[in-house]
Amino acid sequence: MGMSGKSMMDKRVTILAGVSGSGKSNLRLTWSEISELPLVDLHELRDEEPGLTWEEYHIRAHSRLAELFETEDHVVIEGYFLPGSPSLKMLLEFLWEKQVMPSYILLWAPMSVIEERLASDEERLGVAKQAWRSLYQGL
Repeated sequence: MGMSGKSMMDKRVTILAGVSGSGKSNLRLTWSEISELPLVDLHELRDEEPGLTWEEYHIRAHSRLAELFETEDHVVIEGYFLPGSPSLKMLLEFLWEKQVMPSYILLWAPMSVIEERLASDEERLGVAKQAWRSLYQGL
């Protein structure tokens, strides 16, 4: 048991998934049930430690989740985590191993909205467009 006095089976994580610009951060900040919860944000990890590989970012995210679960019962993780993606598979395998109950919320926005939200960040916009297209090719 962690310091919270609950076993890992009593721990929860809310996964906010979607391409950049789909509204993950907005939902997290405005939904009272999760707005005050500790956060692991893959985009922030990338900004904190540029140059890591995709897998290294996810390993860092899993480590942060494990650290937070020492004291917290419910944590939010925000990132692409698109259906069928390696990132979602890695996260779910990690949570299954730790016996943490996930809630998965996939956010979607029309490309016109994403383009408007990310107009000042060409790199993120390019990645978002690629992910958006791949999501629909997989359906």
